[in-house]
Amino acid sequence: MQAKHQQSRRLGARTTRLAIVGVVAMAAATVAMAGNMIEASVYEQGEFYSSVPEASADQAQVIVFRGGASDDAPRDAQVYVDRQLHTALLPDSFTRLCVAPGEHSVEAYFNDAPLYLGKQQPRTRVELSAGATYFVELDEAGGDLVPLTRESAEEMLHAAREQLHLKSRAAAVQPCRETGVVATGLATPDVSPDAVAEDQASEP
Repeated sequence: MQAKHQQSRRLGARTTRLAIVGVVAMAAATVAMAGNMIEASVYEQGEFYSSVPEASADQAQVIVFRGGASDDAPRDAQVYVDRQLHTALLPDSFTRLCVAPGEHSVEAYFNDAPLYLGKQQPRTRVELSAGATYFVELDEAGGDLVPLTRESAEEMLHAAREQLHLKSRAAAVQPCRETGVVATGLATPDVSPDAVAEDQASEP
């Protein structure tokens, strides 16, 4: 009789342990699901790209975009304007920014932590003209921004969504003043480092 009682107690304890394990597993699954939902909301993107208006006469406009990337590519690329974080681009995304005309640094970096070279050591500075719109693509191989014409860029931007999950911390970035006028087929001024160096060398 006593043996049966002990066996019953052991079975009861085992059942309790299994129940506890089940509850813990369910809780872990719930936490993981919540984490995925939070991550999805953090990286929620805006609308698909549609042709942007011309820049206002007192601003320069820059469209920085990133195409599709391989599975092993970095998840995001930090975009800096004048050494301050503007956003982080995921694959197939873009950001539209406007600044006052003049000399600026607009760069992108993969895996920038912990050195944060985008803040410490900008590689280039370029002159952005009033009323001009610049289209630049992020090169997945080296992180360089490659200037393109509007026509070429917009052919590549059809699958890109606007990146909205971060609020810009770049003081130089202004709200774009809408002109309502869309230009097509216009060339983007060449802001590559070689072109900038050539322009500087030709100045009197």
